[in-house]
Amino acid sequence: MKKVIIATIALAFTAYTHAQTGTDTSAVTINTALSGDTRTLVNISDLPEAVKTTLASEAYAGWKPNVAYWVESTTTKNAYYEIELTKGEDRNTIKLDKAGQPVK
Repeated sequence: MKKVIIATIALAFTAYTHAQTGTDTSAVTINTALSGDTRTLVNISDLPEAVKTTLASEAYAGWKPNVAYWVESTTTKNAYYEIELTKGEDRNTIKLDKAGQPVK
């Protein structure tokens, strides 16, 4: 359990650092051996139109997307966008497939 927590903190720090530097992070890929997922950082502007439409819908009114990853899971064979949203000081993370539909 300790390894999972440390890996999660390291991943969050890496994402935060890349988001704060303003550098081109479109080619950053993170392999997480513990979960079997491959996470590739995606520019918000490069998200598919269906995902952008969902983010612009009334359900996410006032929420701003900050960081997005394309996640491919080797264990569950799922692939989706994981998007961190902020609204003031509130934070939320959502998962959407390529069609902009929520993933559980």
